[in-house]
Amino acid sequence: MELSAHDCLIVGAGPAGLCAAAAAREHGWEPIVVERSDRIGGVWCRVEPDLRCLSPRHRDLLPDRSYPLGSGLRASASEVHRALEEFAQKEQFDIRFGMTATGLRQVQGEQGPLLEIVTEEGSLQGHRIVIATGEFGCPKIPDLPGHFEGETAHSSEFRASQVDPGEHIIVVGAANSAVDLVGRLLRQGATVTVSARSGLHAPRALAPQPFSTLLWWASALPVGWLPPSMQCDRVVPTVDDDIVRAQQDGRIRVIGEAIGMTASGLRVVGGEEVEADRIVFATGFLRDLRWATSLTLDEDGIPRHDRGLSTELAGVAFLGLPCMRTRRSGFLRGFAEDARAVLRRLA
Repeated sequence: MELSAHDCLIVGAGPAGLCAAAAAREHGWEPIVVERSDRIGGVWCRVEPDLRCLSPRHRDLLPDRSYPLGSGLRASASEVHRALEEFAQKEQFDIRFGMTATGLRQVQGEQGPLLEIVTEEGSLQGHRIVIATGEFGCPKIPDLPGHFEGETAHSSEFRASQVDPGEHIIVVGAANSAVDLVGRLLRQGATVTVSARSGLHAPRALAPQPFSTLLWWASALPVGWLPPSMQCDRVVPTVDDDIVRAQQDGRIRVIGEAIGMTASGLRVVGGEEVEADRIVFATGFLRDLRWATSLTLDEDGIPRHDRGLSTELAGVAFLGLPCMRTRRSGFLRGFAEDARAVLRRLA
């Protein structure tokens, strides 16, 4: 028995998925959104609620031109999540919670080829599929030789409130998630060591006016128009200077790249062994698209695409990929624009 084919299926009910759903309606389609968890928001409902965005809040526009309300230049995670919930409530999208995608394939319908998403709760067929599962689906932890007898965790699953004052924590990594975590650990009274492959980098402060406005408009240019050196930053620059100031003040110690574990801590380049009570890896994520076995992924989990459209499976599109169209792509501030452009081409 053939399943009823939907106009547009969207995988993921985070901000990119909600933007895709709004863009689908602009084409007269009533999208079905598949979400594996029991709530919308993606990573924004899982991180610390006071975690700050990297860009000014008025730049993080949703399709209806709303943005996270609150005090301060940069919105907190709780403010972003509240804005997403209010947007979804207003739009009343058809979101199917608790449905985990396990497969993606092309099938033959009575009137031609269709696309099918296989889930643990059944299959859905559609003429178009937008995959908007984000980049935070699979925590990335380096495979270090040796064994540490203490506790280890990825920063996405760790809360500084779990730490007792005086505990010695090694944080592996020095990007934005590490900066936030180190600040929380210091406020908790922990002793902190940071393992950074190339040391700490000075933060990139938000540019003053009028340069910030010029940079903002430049970030909307197609990446193909930019010089190769400016087309994409896979590593997002740090914004806050907390971790740099902590090193300057002697409140943290910075060691080299981790190359192995010992029973009591970490071994770094040069052979030094550093003891710790816990090790926390702030080492980023891989995109979790392993379920879509019909797609070819690179080492970062990014599928083959042309400005968001799959080059391998007709009718499949992506949202949330870094520098997919512009330098805003992959960030909250770029989802609404990307969704309109990608769905326009998908139509």
